Amino acid sequence: MLRILHVINSFDIGGNERFVVELLRRLDRAEFDQEVCVPDRGRDYTFDLKQICESLDLPIHVIEARHNLDRRLGRQLRTLMRARVYDVVHTHLVLSQFWGRRAAIAVGVGRIFSSEQNAYRFKVWPPFRWIEQRLTRRTERVIACSEHVRTHLVRRVGLPPEKVVLVHNGVDTQLFAPAEPDDAQRAAARAELGFGPDEMLIGTVGHLNRQKGHDVLIEALPHVLRREPAARLVIAGRGALRKRLEALAADHGVASKVRFAGLVSDVPRLLSAFDVFAFPSRWEGFGIALIEAMAAGLPVVASRTGGITEIVEDGVSGLLVAPGDPGELAAALARLLRGPDTARELARNALARVRERFSLVRTVEKMAAIYRGEPRGDEQNVR
Repeated sequence: MLRILHVINSFDIGGNERFVVELLRRLDRAEFDQEVCVPDRGRDYTFDLKQICESLDLPIHVIEARHNLDRRLGRQLRTLMRARVYDVVHTHLVLSQFWGRRAAIAVGVGRIFSSEQNAYRFKVWPPFRWIEQRLTRRTERVIACSEHVRTHLVRRVGLPPEKVVLVHNGVDTQLFAPAEPDDAQRAAARAELGFGPDEMLIGTVGHLNRQKGHDVLIEALPHVLRREPAARLVIAGRGALRKRLEALAADHGVASKVRFAGLVSDVPRLLSAFDVFAFPSRWEGFGIALIEAMAAGLPVVASRTGGITEIVEDGVSGLLVAPGDPGELAAALARLLRGPDTARELARNALARVRERFSLVRTVEKMAAIYRGEPRGDEQNVR
């Protein structure tokens, strides 16, 4: 049995945290013994990951730190790794990639992995580039969530191509599935949001931060309303920008047309309420919320950036627009709201694409093979 420690510096559930959670849930417990460690800087006000680990009866170790460069992190990680004796240490997110790999190297952990969920620009520049290159020498594999991220790591950060492997994030296509138009759950979900059957809901799910482009979506809404007065906007997620986004909606005269749903525990139910899904990120390593919406049978409009272009074929399985352009975003959204035949065709193609390329079963199988050290014939060389 392989004993694995995941080190990740967040309790909140975003893309990388969800990747870890699905590995915890789905890897065979007869073969993989998994634990989690969270270096906690006191920035998380929710403990979703801790609750999930406890519900799965899996150990989670919380290490307290004052800030990112608190040397206690290294000492406490080394102490944990010596005491528990892991076969594999898998680090996720930037802080944990640095401290977790350093500690694993120091105590002699045999196999070290690191997951990369975004094309971080700062890693291109010294000293971060040198740090990443040095740590990667002792890292068995760096797991890139998209070809965009993989290419960035090889060409711009300078990591050896043979070290970086592509494993797309995946979605549970049984949990996320299309809802029928007359489905009772859909009607109830819309009613809970305060909307009736005649209103047309544009929805999005994601952390309320600059990356996700919620401000661009709010700025696009007045343009959409001029074309389709029944349009409404639902923004699900939490984050530091909520008050600023609420003020922006008021400034544009659309506050009554926007619902901030906060953190939603039942995302499939929420998606069933939407008519169109918007994903206006300024940059994106991949986009798990996007493939969830596609699996739920929604037509999507997303930014032409990063790993999104690997998910959506423009004009075939969704519409792609320039990031940061509210006018182009509004035109694409209005096109789908006013063209139900086009929306249905794009949604059908999107569903087929997700089931073929981005199933969670496939993601977990590939990670299990990597942990076992099996050959990975679908790797590509990036030069």
